[in-house]
This record gives sequence, C-alpha cells and structure tokens, in this order.
Amino acid sequence: MGRFTWSRAILALLIPVAASVGAQTPTPTGSYMKVPRIHFSGDFSCDVSTVNNNPLNYQPEVTDPEPWWNPDGTHVIEFLDCVVTAVYDDEGAFVHQPGVDPIAGAAVESSRAVLVDLDTDQQGVSMFFGFSVSLVIPMPGGSTLTVGGPMDPAGLNGLWWQVMSTMAGRNGGDFNASASYQSVLRIPASDWPARSASPVLDAMRAACDTDADGNIMVLIAFTTNAYQNNSVNSAFKIGRVTGTLAPRKAHEPIHTPGQRWLEPREWDKKDPHQVAYNPDPKAPKQQRWDYQTFNGGPFFVDEVRKRLVVDLGNSIPINRAPNQATNDGTYFDVSAVSGVSAFVVHDGTRTELGRVDVSAFCQLETAGISEVVLTDEQIRLLHDHPLQLQAARINSGSPVILAEDPTGIAFAVTDRVFRMANDIAVADTPVLGTFKRTTSAVLVTEWGRPKAGVSLRTKGTDLHTGDSVANGGSLQWDVMPSDASGLASVTLDAIADPGDRTTELDGQVYSIEFFTDEAPPEGVDLRLRHGTRPEPTSYNEPSQERTISVHQYSNYDILAKPSWGDIEPIMSPYAKLYPAMRERIDLSIEDTFIFYSLQPPGGTPPLPLFLSAPFGVTGYMPITRDLSPNKHSTVMNYIKNLSAAAAEESR
Repeated sequence: MGRFTWSRAILALLIPVAASVGAQTPTPTGSYMKVPRIHFSGDFSCDVSTVNNNPLNYQPEVTDPEPWWNPDGTHVIEFLDCVVTAVYDDEGAFVHQPGVDPIAGAAVESSRAVLVDLDTDQQGVSMFFGFSVSLVIPMPGGSTLTVGGPMDPAGLNGLWWQVMSTMAGRNGGDFNASASYQSVLRIPASDWPARSASPVLDAMRAACDTDADGNIMVLIAFTTNAYQNNSVNSAFKIGRVTGTLAPRKAHEPIHTPGQRWLEPREWDKKDPHQVAYNPDPKAPKQQRWDYQTFNGGPFFVDEVRKRLVVDLGNSIPINRAPNQATNDGTYFDVSAVSGVSAFVVHDGTRTELGRVDVSAFCQLETAGISEVVLTDEQIRLLHDHPLQLQAARINSGSPVILAEDPTGIAFAVTDRVFRMANDIAVADTPVLGTFKRTTSAVLVTEWGRPKAGVSLRTKGTDLHTGDSVANGGSLQWDVMPSDASGLASVTLDAIADPGDRTTELDGQVYSIEFFTDEAPPEGVDLRLRHGTRPEPTSYNEPSQERTISVHQYSNYDILAKPSWGDIEPIMSPYAKLYPAMRERIDLSIEDTFIFYSLQPPGGTPPLPLFLSAPFGVTGYMPITRDLSPNKHSTVMNYIKNLSAAAAEESR
C-alpha cells in the first residue's frame, strides 16, 4: 500500500515537459489569428492547493496553517471533454462539420500538468509545467490519428474580474476571474504525417516552422474562466476553457500575440450616470452596479484575406453567473452588451467597418475570435488609423467599449516571469530555471508594425509591501531603445542579497512595469494587477502584457556536509504548506527523508531522482519552486553524503 501511495503521489505532481530556454528574437509578423487555425472548447479541472497561498502561513510560529478552501490540492490541472468546435482552412474558409473535415469535432486531450504560482505574493502569473496537448482525430475506416506534443511552460496573462459585480460574490473569488495563456506546442515530426484525411491538419503542418530539434511548432492560445471554487457546488474545481491552435513561424512571439491592441474603456467617476448613489456625500464614489468593465485584447488586419480579426475571448464581461460551468454556454451570458460594431477613426470622422460578434456562440465556437470582411479602402484606413468597438446597447457609460491607442503604439513583454538569485556561480547559466542574469524584450509596434527608437520607462514595485523599489537595489534592469525589429531588449541582473520576508518565505518578489510616458501615472497601485487583489470590483486594470515579475531568492551558502539540523528547516515549511504531499510522505521527518533518499519501495531512490530533474522538465514538483539553487544543492549534498555513508557501511 505504501508503494502504491508513494507512486501515485509523485505521479500526480511530476509531469514531463519540453522546456524552452534561451533568448528569443520575436517579430510581429503573425499570430494565432492567422489561418489555418483550429478552435476548441470544453472544461478544465484544477486541483489547486490553498494552504501555500496564504502569506500568514509562512510565519514560523504558525504550526497549524489556515487551510482556506482546498488545503489538500495537488496542483494538478488538465483539460476535460474538450473538442474542436470550428476550424478555418488555409484559405480562410470556415469549417465546423466533420463531414467536411474529420478534424471538426475531434477530441482535444491533455496531460495532467502542474499549475503553480510564482510566489504567495504573486499569484497572478500562475504557470503550467509539464503540459501537453493532443488532437485525437477520427480517420476513415475507424482508425484515429493522434497529433500532439509538450507545451513550453506558460504564465497566466490578462487576468481580470470578468463577472459583473452584482453576481461576483455568489460563487467565490476565483469564479469571477478570467485569464489567458499563450505558448507553443512542440510536436515530433515523426508523429505528424504530412498527408492525412484532414485537409486542415495537413495545411497546418505545412504552414508550421520547426525548432532546432526538428519539432513542428504550433501556437496555442487559450482562455480559462468560470472556475468553481465553491466546495458545495457539483462542479467544484471545474472551469471553462476555450482556445485556438495555429501555425508558429520562427522568431514570432511565443507568449504574446504581437499584434495591435484594444484598450478597455475607462470608468468616469465625474459622470453621474456611471456613479452609484450614496446618501453620504463624503463616501468614496463607486461604479453603478450594472456598469460593465471590459478587458483589452489583440486584433489583426489580414490584408491578404481582407479581414479584420479581433480576439475578444478574454474581453467580454459575464452578465449572469450560473450555478456551475456547463457545455451549453449559459455562463457566457453577455446579453447586456449587443450590437457591437467596428469603426476606424480618421480625419475627424469615423467609418463603420462591420459587426463584431460578441455572442456566447462566438465565445464557444471560435474562442471569441470574430472576423469582419474589409474593403481595400477600409484596409488603407486601418493602415495608420485607430480601431474602435462600439456597442449599440449598453447599460451605462461610454458606448465605445474598446479602442486602440490613437498613436497606434502598442507594446508587450515577450517573456514575463523569472526566478533569479544573486549567488549562482555562473551568471548566464540557469539553475533550476533560476538566473543570476537573464534577458527579455519588449515588443513595440506602431499600427502592428515594428517601431524602432522607442525608449521605455520603468517602475519597480515590491509586491509584498507595494512600495517602489530602486533599480539597482538587489535587482538591476537595463532597457535598450527598440531596434529595427521593434524589440527593446531588457537585461535583468540579481546583484545583491534581497533578504527574506520571513524565515519560511524566501527572498522578495518584484514587478517591473513598462511605460511609454516619461513617468508612470500617479496613484496607481501596481499590486492590483499582480495577484494581491482586493475584493472583486469592476475597475479597469492595465494589461499584464507590460510587466515583468521576478522572484529573487535570498542568498544562501551551499553546505558541503550539511547535518539534518540544516535540512530540517528547509523541509519543515514544505511539509506544512503542502498537506497533499505530507499526507503521503512527510519530508520533515528525518527517518522518512532518509528512507526515500536511499531505500525506495522498489527501483531508483525517488528523492534524488526527482530533485535532480531539470526545472520544467520531467520531475518538476512544487518543492522545486520554493527552493533556491543553493538550498537545493545543500539538500542534494545531504542525500549524496547519505548514499556514500550507506555504501561504505555495506562494504
């Protein structure tokens, strides 16, 4: 029984993945909004752990941590009952019937991955590790073709409160949230035949580039929402996912669309029609209960197909919250917004381009991506004039719900989540996904084209306190002006010990926000967009696309011959904060730790096997997230010394 319990516990937390390491050189030449593309929809299951989400539990005097709503979570996440709902072939023809192409209606299956936050003070960039996605396509004659591969680790983006405020408290905080992910699947070429019974699948393969290892690269973008964290609900720990698969070209962005961007309308507290009545004139002004907040989203002008392609899959508010996530689209009740049309603003006037579908059908059928047919003249106008989306009917506030910046400037960070440490021996060599020095880039475009010579401003924030941090304190960053490819390179250096927050909460967590202005706006609490959030409200929040998040570990001297007295303080917080593992194996108990370091229930000793696995690859487990490289090395030295002593005794 012990053997079975151990293996199941480990397998639930350790999932294989192909990691992507190294600087990218993306250019804004395309994204998942091009054709061919495949849309899917279904549910997802996420067994998050909540004990380690509460920062109060990291106090050493707290021995009985507050459990919150899912203390025994395993961090496992997977797709459930997902199917291909519609596809666009390589010429842009819409297909949603299996009789036209067998890929329509095909199953979209996933592995059981691990979902972890960067830190308890930064829960807004939760990352997938060990995730893979496959299409299971029925073929003529009763056979099936399975095409899929591992996904590069991806961080959550575009987090916002999607459910309108009147419904927000009925299902728990996480139910109100919506967010998106974008990454790349790396599919072995040997697993994907060039010819099949699916013309769309064949066109997709032909349009994809390969990576350095010969894997076929497919962009994947998906939105998760309506997650049910109410334990009495029949859909507890289930949410909704809609997504898109499309070819990836080399040097295109992996984690951002790299296209033009629509910003949401802003709440005007000076407009009495938008302000809720309060008999106390001194009370802070609040939005009307029915004021709808929107979220930004990308769009793309496809000049070849003469289409405006708008992705609103993570942009439209939910007007009515259901009792549970369902497949009938109930929770996509967006009926308070209707008649949305696209306009291009030019020469003091506006030209209507056509109707943009914001219906529940579009959300579920094509992952919220809507297309508008354009004329040559409309394409010419969009070449250097801003786009606006206007609703014919809306509850309150401006009918212009989303609009492009009048300058046409858009920018987004290509890689946004980093773990860093000052005491890594080799500056440019990652250890367990942790860097002493690393690079990212901000992709700057003007009307969707690379914009050179843009100098970006930054603001650093300590996400634990909300205070500004100086560039060059424990973390230093340098930003170059954007080059001819529109890339403003960013170099990050961990240059000093950041200290810790408690003896059980390693290091500090910082955000670096990018601005085109001389200085960031006053009065903006950057914590609001990084996971340390107040109760759900309907205010606007700037896009996460423009922020880098860094967990910088405290300095720690590697011990060559540590004693259990050195290891126990490292293991005890882990045992306390991850009850799901402690119930199976308590690594804070010396005898237990030694047993699983030397004497497994069969096969290779599990602790050295799993703890020596590369970050983001097979063997990733939550403990690795919480260990700095030097603490990890100390633990491994202890295990190595145990093994050497055991070998000596056996002679």
